[in-house]
Formats: sequence, C-alpha cells, structure tokens
Amino acid sequence: MSTRPYLLEIQSGGNGADLVGVFAAVGLLLYLGLMLFMLLPMLGRIPFLNTARSAVSTPSLVAPGGGQSFAPGYIGIVAEGQIPMTPSMLGLSVPGQSVQPTYTPQPTYTPQPTFTAFPTQQNPLSNYRFSFYDPMIGKDKPDIALINCEAWNFTTQYCDSKLRNGEPWEDNYLLAAACPYDLYLASAQFEVVSPDWLKNLFPYGVTCKDTGEAVTGLFIDFLIPWASMPMSYDTTPWGTPITMMRVK
Repeated sequence: MSTRPYLLEIQSGGNGADLVGVFAAVGLLLYLGLMLFMLLPMLGRIPFLNTARSAVSTPSLVAPGGGQSFAPGYIGIVAEGQIPMTPSMLGLSVPGQSVQPTYTPQPTYTPQPTFTAFPTQQNPLSNYRFSFYDPMIGKDKPDIALINCEAWNFTTQYCDSKLRNGEPWEDNYLLAAACPYDLYLASAQFEVVSPDWLKNLFPYGVTCKDTGEAVTGLFIDFLIPWASMPMSYDTTPWGTPITMMRVK
C-alpha cells in the first residue's frame, strides 16, 4: 500500500478523464460521417454542382441490361447528359450487315412515236381503173348474177355470199370495194379525187374489203347498188381512169 494515497486518487481520476475524451471524439467523428453521408443525395440536387458534374461526364456505350454491346438495337444511354452513340460513329461495322452504296438512276428518255405515211410520199395521188359490182343485180340481169355474186340463189333471188373479209355486203354498199390482193391484205383505204360522180357516191372514202378473179392490176371494183349508178349499164365507163388518194 502506498504511503501517499492522494497521489493514487489523482492518477486514477486523470486516466478516466482521458478515456472519456477519446470516446467522445470518436463518437463525434461517427456522427459527422453519418450526417455527411445523409447529405450527399441533397448535394447532388444543387444546380451549380450538377452542371459542373455533367460538364465533365463522358459518353459511354451500354446495353439496357448492363453490359456493353455493339449489337444492333442494344445501344442505350445510362444517364441524362450522355449522347447516343452508334457503331458507325466509331468507325465500327456490324457483323452480318454491309453498307450498300446508294444509286441514283439517270432519267430515261422515251422517244415520241413517229408516223410514217404510206407510201413514203405525202398523201400521193394514184391512178386506177374503174369497175363496179352489185351482189343483187341478178334480180334485174340474171345472166350476170354469178359474176356479181358467187353464191347467187336463183330460187330466193338473193345473194348468199359475204365479202372476202367476212363482213356482210349489205352493210358495205358505197363503202367497200374489191381490190387487188396486196391492197386487200393491207385493208387499204382511199379517198376518191375524180371523177366527181364517183367522188359523190363515196363521200367517206372506200376500203378494200373484197377480192375477185378479174380484179387485178390497177382495177378497183366498187361495191355500188345498180340503182345508184348515174348512167345506164350499157354506158358504164368500164376501165376509165380514176384518181384516188391513199390514206391507209
């Protein structure tokens, strides 16, 4: 036992004060740390701190699920302020895809159709020789009935033939003619120029729709009703020159 007990009391009292001080300091530090941790989210909402932070942010390529990926459709943005990036912006190519060059077609030129008159001369006049036939002339002149109608029916007194192109002769009076075969094949069309009496009979022109054994060379055999002829049968100008203009 010490011979100076007051010194022991002072010593023990001093050691207790030191321990209390240490514990108080540690508690204060923990309290400040906790408060700072709680204030961090609030500091992020301060405008000037947020602007400074976004100014130094860098873009990144991330997938919506987390990891980075350059696959099409999987590039996203993780935070506000980041810019969208594509592989093409980084000079990267996407597997399985190739960049096709664009093609601008040149305008095409469609030529306008040209019309070539037949023959090559401009509306040429041609000379032919006149003839005519009437499929029903057999009623008045039975002796020439078969010359004018190959299928003349002496019983019914009617022509049962048709034109070479298959049309009924009844619908083609003063419109059609029997022509040389080459003109018939071309369905040639003419305007009568002269003589005037023939021109008056065919004001709409004449079309080659029939043929005949005797219709060769320059002969044109007009389909005319006998009653429409301006002269008697005996004075018919067979073989007289006629002038026509071919329009087809």
